[in-house]
Amino acid sequence: MGWPRVLRRLAVPGAAFRVTRIGESVVTVWGVVTIVFFSLRLTGDPVVLLLPIGATPEQIPVLRHGLGFDRVLPVQYVDFLARALRGDFGVSTRFGEPALPLVLARLGATAELALLAMAVAVVVGGLAGTAAAMRPNTRVELAAMGSALIGQAAPFQVFSTNDLDQGCSGFPICADRGRDIHCSPRRSRR
Repeated sequence: MGWPRVLRRLAVPGAAFRVTRIGESVVTVWGVVTIVFFSLRLTGDPVVLLLPIGATPEQIPVLRHGLGFDRVLPVQYVDFLARALRGDFGVSTRFGEPALPLVLARLGATAELALLAMAVAVVVGGLAGTAAAMRPNTRVELAAMGSALIGQAAPFQVFSTNDLDQGCSGFPICADRGRDIHCSPRRSRR
């Protein structure tokens, strides 16, 4: 007898649905974490990427042992999962601080950016869709459909902040390097 049947017999409304969804979410998160873990190991030796350019060959095994990369892959994976379940995501290689507080400190800015992007997409998409629907088989519809197609098909690099450097360098409202002390906006290139 599976969990959904037990919960149905207990007559808890919606409990079977919630338990099933939570179980599916846990499996999905585990799958994503597993795929990311193993695909990062496919890109090559991470120790070589972490060391500075002038590092000596003697420093490679020392760092490999310090990070635990000298152990077999299944042991690394189990250790990674155990630390992730405890909330220990290691130390940031860029800032030298624990990674989780760094991510949580930027969560507000990330949510703000996501909500703003969604609002802009809804407004622009709604206006373009309405204009296309009101004038079918015209240049207006063709322009709306074409711009939507290009926006969906273009690789993300086209709209990345690296490509916006030239446009953002003179405008203080367009802080292309972030808004905190680690990533302060650049000065104008005048």
